[in-house]
Amino acid sequence: MNRSSLNSPSGRTSSAIFAVVLTLALTLVMVAPAFAQLPLVKLSTDTFNNSASQHKTEVEPDTFAFGSTIVSAFQVARVFGGGGADVGFATSTDAGKTWTSGYLPGLTNNYKGGTFTAASDAAIAYDAKHAVWLISTLPLTNGDGEAVATSRSTDGIHWGKPIIVDNSGSDDKNWITCDNTTTSPHYGNCYTEWDEPELGDLIFMSTSTDGGLTWGPAKNTGDSASGIGGQPLVLPNGTVVVPISTLGTMIAFLSTNGGSSWTNTTLISNQNYRGEDGGLRDGFGMPSAQIDGGGKSTSCGRIVAFAPVAAPTTSSSAPPPTARPGPKSPAFQLTRFPALSTISSPESALTAQLRGKPLTSPSPIITIPSPPAITPASCTWVIRPLRTAVRPGPKVRNWLVQCS
Repeated sequence: MNRSSLNSPSGRTSSAIFAVVLTLALTLVMVAPAFAQLPLVKLSTDTFNNSASQHKTEVEPDTFAFGSTIVSAFQVARVFGGGGADVGFATSTDAGKTWTSGYLPGLTNNYKGGTFTAASDAAIAYDAKHAVWLISTLPLTNGDGEAVATSRSTDGIHWGKPIIVDNSGSDDKNWITCDNTTTSPHYGNCYTEWDEPELGDLIFMSTSTDGGLTWGPAKNTGDSASGIGGQPLVLPNGTVVVPISTLGTMIAFLSTNGGSSWTNTTLISNQNYRGEDGGLRDGFGMPSAQIDGGGKSTSCGRIVAFAPVAAPTTSSSAPPPTARPGPKSPAFQLTRFPALSTISSPESALTAQLRGKPLTSPSPIITIPSPPAITPASCTWVIRPLRTAVRPGPKVRNWLVQCS
């Protein structure tokens, strides 16, 4: 806390100042409840009747404001296997006094000609140069993230059909932002981030220079890093900063050339993770990031706790892992392996062997049969769980092999 002192020639002046401050404080206390009693305004209602949804549900909102316009987007009619019957929006053009709501057209088969069965992960941006609102979504088919899409609107109320940014068939946790600083060399660029679970959560970025009408090729970080839940931010000088979680560390990477290329990742901090009791879904330690008016970026991830990692050994057998603390928390372990095999890419043969295994496998110790030699020889590899797939059927966990 910063403190400043008032030097007064007499105690009376100090007392007078104290009396004024106390009176003001009491006045604020007395009027505070009046502000707290403002009525809530319902912005949207689930009107779908499809059988796959749990109705009267609207979840996971994201909201963005530019000038007097506020746009919020969210899942409507949550589907147990992931996403909602569609993505809804609620827009105010008078700083929140009145609202208009609706659904994004052409996204799902539940509303105006869409082809996907559900949609998830709404994120909003405004492109000031092209005067267009953008909602990034994750369209799904039977619970699987099939694409990354962007819906456009010039007024936040009338939306066009989605533009596909990526349709690899394995996408997750998209986010979008735009460069709205007029003095930036990349003013008007918009950036979409996502990861691909089938490639071990490999990170991808795509750039649009025409208000989201078209999107450039998907690009990886310089070190082909994996992560989940990235939230790109744009500094006033046009540098894009992307904090993202590996579910064990918080890392970040940059672009200084308008998204033409992306740097290697750097470590922000380690993460300690403890899952929710009772099997409740949580945020997996993903970040929430914002940038202030002065251009400083702030990233805050949930404090999440993985179990302690056993020390490296010189044999191929791993030491017994330490159980994660906390009652009734899902049991999984982290285990270090010595330099025993060659792994030439993030999607290694070892990762592929472990993909989609049940939560109970490998447990209690991860074992790898006869791996080839590691490159480089000094590298210690960590086999760690990525996350449980939130889809119908038996829960599985993907496991990723990374250099520690």
